[in-house]
Amino acid sequence: MRRALVLIVVGGCHPTPAAATPTPAPPVVRQIKSAPELAAPTAVAPYQVGSGEIRIDGRAVPVAGDGPLDGIAHDFARCPRELRDLLQTLAISPVPNANDAYFRDKYKLPVQAGMSTGLHGDITIYPYGLAELRDESMFVKNFMHELGHAWSRIAWARDASAKAAWEAAIASDPSAPSEYARISYRSSGAPDEDAAEATALFFLERGTPAFDAYRAAMPKRFGLIATRFAIILQ
Repeated sequence: MRRALVLIVVGGCHPTPAAATPTPAPPVVRQIKSAPELAAPTAVAPYQVGSGEIRIDGRAVPVAGDGPLDGIAHDFARCPRELRDLLQTLAISPVPNANDAYFRDKYKLPVQAGMSTGLHGDITIYPYGLAELRDESMFVKNFMHELGHAWSRIAWARDASAKAAWEAAIASDPSAPSEYARISYRSSGAPDEDAAEATALFFLERGTPAFDAYRAAMPKRFGLIATRFAIILQ
């Protein structure tokens, strides 16, 4: 009797590759400057304080008004170079910002300005902002926020399509940089605070493990910032 030969071939195990786990979106903070999980840069660029000026990066930034100039200069020197280059003049005001009530009404938020930015990279620091020097991280992040106003206002004044591109980014990105950015834009239709918050967030998180998660949450905004500052994103 002839027996049938049954050949059993056992192949190697080839499991289906697991899908890449998406990076979870980072939580949206109330405001960039007051979020303790967003660490301000600690490196300090070389600077000198003179009579009515801060000397840094091979240039002199004129300063008007009286205040703790060395402390201000020290924290300004912690801002990234790309943002430092935007500052043209600095003023220290002995009184609060007269526009606080206007912006409280416009943004439907409790606004008390620590700093404000003009149309050409001119920043004014108010008593509330000087009080933030007690928390150097907050002061640095507030400075970075204001310098975000500096580039965006200049760009938007020169080219209306640049402002339209930012508004399109707001419409398409999955997330806002902060609750302050989201509410101020929803209440006023003005993208200024959104751009300032996104700029501060971009430079705060650049080079950290969290950057890619924030970029995934705000791809259009981060792309516009990278283009403005000639930063190549991998």
